[in-house]
Amino acid sequence: QSIWKEAHIPEVSVKSLAVMHQFLSDTLPHSLGLSGKEPLSWEVNYIFGSATETEHKKRRLKQASYLDEFQFQSVSTQISMKTGIQVEVARIQDQQSFVLPLIHLAASKKDLSVHRAIADYQLWWSDYQPTFP
Repeated sequence: QSIWKEAHIPEVSVKSLAVMHQFLSDTLPHSLGLSGKEPLSWEVNYIFGSATETEHKKRRLKQASYLDEFQFQSVSTQISMKTGIQVEVARIQDQQSFVLPLIHLAASKKDLSVHRAIADYQLWWSDYQPTFP
């Protein structure tokens, strides 16, 4: 299933994000399991900085982590040029809800069409950002 109706792939814009949002809303199943692909922004200091593992574990009780497993709930209506498309998820361990950027997540199971939809979005998001003079 092709995302774009045009022959070329458009730059990331508010309009193209809306098209991608609709495509992902129609494609991602509610049974989808997700996991972290890379540390979330709040975790960088805990992974590469001076913060301790104990502090990281304590903060993970209230915040989502790239180490968590999630159940997909829906594609969030929160869309921005800064964070892209976000998804609403529930952490499997405690059912706590979060809204996370899809760029930081990966599908847990090997459903080829779902993997492709997420990978296509992530590649498009990283490679088709607008260039400014």
